[in-house]
Amino acid sequence: MRLVLTPLLIGAAGIASAEGYAIYDLGEVTDRPACLHRATKVMNAWNRQTGEQGILDPTEWIVYGWDFAPGDNDVLIMCPIFRDSFVNALLVVHGEGTDQERNRVADGIERLWTGDSP
Repeated sequence: MRLVLTPLLIGAAGIASAEGYAIYDLGEVTDRPACLHRATKVMNAWNRQTGEQGILDPTEWIVYGWDFAPGDNDVLIMCPIFRDSFVNALLVVHGEGTDQERNRVADGIERLWTGDSP
């Protein structure tokens, strides 16, 4: 998994997109446990908000979700430690649906992360 994600991390400054992906830099977080807790909370909030039941699988440094509506998207919030000094949260949304569906999920999760949700 790490080999696949490395190119995503390198290109993840700000908002980026590639075929089938939306990648957002969610910013610096206090520490990894706080990042993972917040990621889980935000992804559960998205599921409640959309009325869907996307599946979550937290790991040591990533919270992975799949079947996120609309468009059956896979969602990752990564909490890597950079240069042994700080944690920076990164959001990756991938799906084979439309760009609009993928961006709706990514934008909605970003709004929940920053506290700007409707």
